[in-house]
Amino acid sequence: MSVLNITAKVAAPLNQLKTQALVVLLPERKSLGNRLRELDKTLAGAVSRTIANGDFSPSVGTTVWLTGSNQLERVLLVGCGDLSQRSVAADKKIAEGLARALVNCSAKEAVIWTDGLSQKMKQPEQLLEQIALQLTLAHYQYSQTLNHKKKPPRSLRRVAVTPTNLCTQTIAKRALDAGSAIGQGTNLTRELGNLPGNICTPRYLAG
Repeated sequence: MSVLNITAKVAAPLNQLKTQALVVLLPERKSLGNRLRELDKTLAGAVSRTIANGDFSPSVGTTVWLTGSNQLERVLLVGCGDLSQRSVAADKKIAEGLARALVNCSAKEAVIWTDGLSQKMKQPEQLLEQIALQLTLAHYQYSQTLNHKKKPPRSLRRVAVTPTNLCTQTIAKRALDAGSAIGQGTNLTRELGNLPGNICTPRYLAG
């Protein structure tokens, strides 16, 4: 059972950022904030054009892939809705949409970019924990007794989350570690439940 590595990382300047998949958390606003406008410029207006064309609305949990530019191979926009109306259920829905799209792509590593979120957002660690949890759950794939040629393993191996000014690196790391730990515990239970009875014997469990 493979484990997805999820870490907190200091955000690099946009013009120096290199990744196979950049995940952008995008709240509902009348206009793009400064950092999102910078990203939009890097992508030759793809973000604003996608929204204007009605191909993406940043409501809670919506996602759309954009073609990348320069050192950003691909970009995933994730809708976060109205941040003033956040709830535990909304954070879970955001994280589920993000995880589902990211885990099913062919990227081996990704960066989750939080620069578009408000620095005044309350309890950002709640959202970060959900992101780590849902990524870990979505990454699970039973394969021990299956033909690996028919069901290749997940491509994604590493995810770096940039808390920027939402919270400190220490708080972000604690939240991500908590989400990952809960997810890994859940995945272990799923793995044991999926194992055939002739393998998952009392002796196997005791070991």
